[in-house]
Order: sequence, then C-alpha cells, then structure tokens
Amino acid sequence: MASAVTWTPTCSVSFNLGRPSFIPGVDDIVLIPTGGPDGRLMAVSIKDGTYVNATRNFAGVTSATVSPDGRRIAFVAGARRTCRR
Repeated sequence: MASAVTWTPTCSVSFNLGRPSFIPGVDDIVLIPTGGPDGRLMAVSIKDGTYVNATRNFAGVTSATVSPDGRRIAFVAGARRTCRR
C-alpha cells in the first residue's frame, strides 16, 4: 500500500501545486510543479519529504510529465515547452 505524501514548502510564497508525476522504476520520488511565476519542478521524496529543485535554470513551471521509460521529463516553464534527459 502506498503511503501518503505531505509536503509543506518552507517559504512564505503562495503555491498553486500542479499534478504530481511519478517516475517509472523509481519508487520513492515524485515530481511536483509548484506553479506561479517563480514555480519550480520539485523532486520530492515520499519516504521523508525532503525535496530538491529539479529545474534550477527554469522558473514558472506549471506542468510536467515523465516519459513511459522514465528517461525524459517534459515540462512547461514560463510558457516555454522543454524536454530534459
């Protein structure tokens, strides 16, 4: 049974969290776009809630999806479409 993930940002910025994306073959990480003009794509551990910014050079991430093989992530940042390996 999957465990619930609770992620609380540690800053005072308002977030419009996007739909989480799970990575095939990776059981403990979920990608969550934070939305808004400063939005990022955060890689969040479902084990302990730690997170890192997966899109260091992009702001305004509003949506993301992972390829079926888990090798590519496509996301929209600042109204630009991007695909990363």
